[in-house]
Amino acid sequence: VHLAAVSTAKYFMPMLLVNFRRRFPGIDVQLGLHNREGVLALLARNDCDLVVMGRAPEEIACTAVPFATNPMAVVAAPTHPLSRRRHAPLSILKGEGFVMREAGSGTRAAMERVFRRA
Repeated sequence: VHLAAVSTAKYFMPMLLVNFRRRFPGIDVQLGLHNREGVLALLARNDCDLVVMGRAPEEIACTAVPFATNPMAVVAAPTHPLSRRRHAPLSILKGEGFVMREAGSGTRAAMERVFRRA
């Protein structure tokens, strides 16, 4: 089974694969980690059997089955004035600098969508 997963899945995929191998020891699984853009390219070319990503693609006909939540948050250094704020409006982030994922990343796309809406 050729499994492609977005790079943020590296935090939970090992646990899932260990459990899968225990249940199905005879199945060989090859895991490739990519950003969202890379996973979409593999899926579009039909170069993988299964994909793990945060949001189903709209541009590719496929079947999506949600199996986990993916909460996101803004993270700041402990010394930053906003580090202790909880449930603050996005407007307090105006003028702040950000370290972001690369173009093509689903995490970055989600952040950009939220900021555009706000």
